[in-house]
This record gives sequence, structure tokens and C-alpha cells, in this order.
Amino acid sequence: MTDGKKLSGQPNPLSGVGNGGAEKEKISPFIYYEGMSYRKIKKRDSSGFEIQRMLINGTLTECHDRVMRIMGQYGYLNSYLLRTHLAHISGGKHDYDGSHMRRVLKGMVQTGLLIQYELLHMEAGEICGSPFLYALSNGGVRYLKRMGMHGVHPFLKIPFDIVKVLELVSYNQFHIMFLRQHGFSPAYMHDEYFGGCYQAFGVPNLYILKLPAGSRLCLYAISVRGGEGWTKKYLSQLRAVCRYLGENHILDAAVLAVCETEAQAMQCARKKGCEADLKALVVFYVTDTAVMEEDDVFGRLIDVRPEGDYCRRQTLRLQLRGDGMGE
Repeated sequence: MTDGKKLSGQPNPLSGVGNGGAEKEKISPFIYYEGMSYRKIKKRDSSGFEIQRMLINGTLTECHDRVMRIMGQYGYLNSYLLRTHLAHISGGKHDYDGSHMRRVLKGMVQTGLLIQYELLHMEAGEICGSPFLYALSNGGVRYLKRMGMHGVHPFLKIPFDIVKVLELVSYNQFHIMFLRQHGFSPAYMHDEYFGGCYQAFGVPNLYILKLPAGSRLCLYAISVRGGEGWTKKYLSQLRAVCRYLGENHILDAAVLAVCETEAQAMQCARKKGCEADLKALVVFYVTDTAVMEEDDVFGRLIDVRPEGDYCRRQTLRLQLRGDGMGE
């Protein structure tokens, strides 16, 4: 297969420059396209002996250790999200530029600690490639087990699935930007990857947000991607959330659907509005691009109005206690 035309390479990870440098509408690199395929680069898996040797001779540094721990937690990430989160959790100690981070990741692929993926689709007769995605190899998992970290992301235990990986990376993008902007205050997050929420309906994290009036909102964030049967899957997730809320007597709750585009968000709202059992569930929408471009992941939420067959929308900002808004 010929090399793909890269959509990344700009400081902003969103695609926004077309042929000849002409500015065009920025789009998410995590959109599903019909007929997508992927390219996988896996050199080998580091053995236990090789890992021991790298530890002894100092080849594996604190940076490599942190990268593998992050990858074990998140499953799949691109270079930008990885270095953004690495800088955040290290308090700026590991604040690498893009070229340095890519060299680190390339070396880890070469030594058999990571696997590199590129998602491919056809556009105007050309093969277009996504920013590279990375995941732990068996060697990387072996390293984490050696260091006492035995639990890794569930997606690392199943075959590579393009739609599931797009959902995961889009969600990871939202979560990492949330942590960078808010940390653990004023919005408190409970990790639920191995708890009730994930087992019930595949939502990895429950966000408990403190609002200006002193109330709290339980927010469940999900990623919505295209693909065969995607609307049925979306409605199924909403019903699973409703069941979970009812079984656990949770009243002040909402869903945040991270969508590919505003058009998809409006289609989601239209589908939900036709289901009588879902009308009481509050759902906000946000796009991948808004997550990356706004100074707050809750700064440009989409509220789709039912008037005119859900063809009207308004944007709003969800104000949290301590964000300087509406104290």
C-alpha cells in the first residue's frame, strides 16, 4: 500500500490546511470514514531478558516508564495527547516538544515496547492517513507487570477495531484536556474502568461536577463515532445509562456526547427525541474540535432544540464552581 498523505504535522492537531495552504474548516482526526483501514508497525516484542538489560544499562528512563504507564491506562493515544498528559502529570517536568516526543515513541516501537498504528481512508482519490496512534506491545505490558502494574486498559486485550479505537481516542482526548484544565478541582472524577459504570454501559469515567449554586451534577461522557449501526449503538448506550441511574437512584445526572461534527450531534438529538423512554434524559453535545479549541472542554457545548424537528441549536458554557464564572 502506498504511503498515506498525512493530515497531521501542524502544532494544532486538528486538520485545517488544505492543498496549497488554503485555509479550510478544521476537522477532527478521529472521524470515521466508510471503508477505513489501518497500517500497523510492530517490530517485535521485548522479552523479559531484554527489558532487564535495558533497565540495567539505563536505556529505559523515567520518561519511558511514564509513557508506558500512561499507555497502560489509556489504551490508545497519539503523540500530542501523550505529551500533553505527560506534561500535566509531571507538573511540567516532562514538557517535550512534538519532535522530541515522536523520537521517543519511534525508539519505543523499534525496541518492541509500543505498536504504531495509522488509520487510512480515501479522499479525492488519495490515501489519507491519521496522526499515528500508539499502544503497548506485549513487551510493554510485560514491562508494566514487572514494575507491579498488572491492570491495563481492556481494549488492549481485544483485537484492533477501528470504530472502537476512534471512540476511545476521542474520549481520551476529552478526558486528558479535562484533566489539564480542571485537574481534580473543582470537578471531581471517579475512575470507573474496572467498576460499575464500565461494566454496565462502557462509560469509563463518572465526573462529579460542582456547580456555582452548590449543587452537583453527575456527568457521563461518551464518544459517538460513525460506522454501521452507530445510531442504534448510541441509543443503546443512553438506555444503559438510564437503567444505571434508576438502579442506583441517581437524580442529578446528564450525558455528554462527544461527537465528530455538529451535524452528527443534531442527528443524535433527533434520534433521541423520537424515543419516548429517553426524552427525560438530559444530553449535551460537544465536538472534538471544540474540545481542542476552547479554553474549557465545557466552553462550547451544543444544546439541540426540539423545535423544527431538532434543526435548531444553541451553544452554552457549563459553569463550574471555582472557574471564575458565576461564583
